[in-house]
Amino acid sequence: MDRNTHPNTPISASGISDCEFCGSHGQTVYTDLADRLFTAPGNWNVKRCGNQACAAMWLDPMPAPSELGAFYETYYTHHEADERVDTTRLTTGTEATSAKVKSAYVAQKYGFPLARKSIFSSLMAAFTWLTPLRRARLDHSVMFLPAVPGGRLLDVGCGNGGNIRRLCKLGWKAEGLDFDQAAVDTVKAQGLTATCGSLTDRPFPEASFDAVILSHVIEHVPNQAETVSECFRLLKPGGRLVMLTPNVGSIGHKMMGQNWMALDPPRHLYLHTVPSMTSLLTTVGFNEPRVFSTARETAKILRASMLIADHVSEPLSKRGSWWQRRKSHLLAMAELCFLLAGNQAVGSELVAVAVKPKEATATIPAPASLRSAA
Repeated sequence: MDRNTHPNTPISASGISDCEFCGSHGQTVYTDLADRLFTAPGNWNVKRCGNQACAAMWLDPMPAPSELGAFYETYYTHHEADERVDTTRLTTGTEATSAKVKSAYVAQKYGFPLARKSIFSSLMAAFTWLTPLRRARLDHSVMFLPAVPGGRLLDVGCGNGGNIRRLCKLGWKAEGLDFDQAAVDTVKAQGLTATCGSLTDRPFPEASFDAVILSHVIEHVPNQAETVSECFRLLKPGGRLVMLTPNVGSIGHKMMGQNWMALDPPRHLYLHTVPSMTSLLTTVGFNEPRVFSTARETAKILRASMLIADHVSEPLSKRGSWWQRRKSHLLAMAELCFLLAGNQAVGSELVAVAVKPKEATATIPAPASLRSAA
């Protein structure tokens, strides 16, 4: 539908009735959702795949690709990057000890070089394996990637460049790609490499990278199959694709419903479950991708969701009440307990790690729709 047939949507958009990943008919679950986080225009519906084994969700109507820029005029990736979890930065005192433990953990698990070895930091790193939330944050800090000395890495949708800076310090030759010129300028201002453009414009030669990462990007992409197929093309045989995205199969989403912050209309166009993400990856040529979930940001997402439910403006910048903070942490711990019990599909964040087959000598053409393969 266009703006004339959907008067609450002041931009060009069209309806999508069937699931892109399994072909099943979609059912509307949320209606007339406005942007709760920033200032994007329009009111939007969200559909869920009627196939419970898939259960992916998507925005309906779906905005035209040419209109998407209007949704990011005040988006947070325009801002200067912060350090967040930096496993390479050492200071003094307690912070220095903590940084050494972090470095020892990623050295043990992922093979990154460790500048300063000590028995104490190695022992403390071993204990990190017993703290799932801390472990998830450290795994994220290296984007779940084993060390590849001098390996070339592309961060698609690089935003303010935080991942690029951190991974370069760990030995990757990392560079970014983003359609937002303001974000690219922020990256370049830090002395890092980034290109403004779209992945589907094919700005890089085939088999250019040892790793491609999309950290909370795929949910913003209208042409899902084409994008992931291009990632497949860009990887060297044996190279890794890592994607992080919100999990609509999470306990948090089931608890918060339409107030769940990670719905984020109208920027989040598609939202995945473990089965839908697996289908997307295998359809374009990846064999046996590993798809699981974490509770890394569950407390933050739930706190913002509670503020949305209370109609609080700018929920990402508010701390919430004492009770909201405590409740969000308690619910996050409940989600974590399910994860530890073996249900890897209920965390707030999906992680997909896929390896391009080493025998792959040519890429497959990007499918126009995954429905044709269903």
